[in-house]
Amino acid sequence: MPVSLRILPLEFKLIFDQVLANPKTQTPIGKTRYLIRACLKKKCLHIPIQFHIENEDYLNPNLHINYNPTNSVMGHEILVQIFYSLVEQLS
Repeated sequence: MPVSLRILPLEFKLIFDQVLANPKTQTPIGKTRYLIRACLKKKCLHIPIQFHIENEDYLNPNLHINYNPTNSVMGHEILVQIFYSLVEQLS
């Protein structure tokens, strides 16, 4: 599997660190929701999806625990591309 050697954009890195350091969000679901809201505000929600596509995470069987590859947008190679273009337009 190819590994992306790109550096995370600073704005996304700052948001990610802010989410991890926030004491109000303690569960993974809460942290994910907070990350989505913060990324939408800063217009960088496309970045984690772009990394997902570049690393071909939809092919990784270890990540299929998080989503069903047959019923999930993130687990389907073509649907994730369509979803990415939609999210990129939001940014």
